[in-house]
Amino acid sequence: MNILVVEDELIIQLDIKIELEDNGFVVFTADRGDDAIDIVENNDIDCVLMDINIKGNKNGIETANIIRDNYDIPIIFSTANNDLLNREEFPYVITKPFNINEIKNIIEEVKNL
Repeated sequence: MNILVVEDELIIQLDIKIELEDNGFVVFTADRGDDAIDIVENNDIDCVLMDINIKGNKNGIETANIIRDNYDIPIIFSTANNDLLNREEFPYVITKPFNINEIKNIIEEVKNL
């Protein structure tokens, strides 16, 4: 399963990448919205783990809207502040700090849609 991790804190991004790869996932990473969109356009991404506050001219919500409107890819938000999201629009949210089991569980949930 190919996962795109969009996270601008490089230590967190690397930690998630290593943990997911150790659990058999193929992981792509980006720290900006435009880079994330490019990766989705050019790769077979199965799921996106998206931080809300990312670098660049688009935040995570704006980037997720573009991906959702153009591709049929589930998006899981990772955030410390759940209040920023419309849960009807984006029902998959994992609250920071989180552990690898929480990430794996929610990926499994969206994979079975």
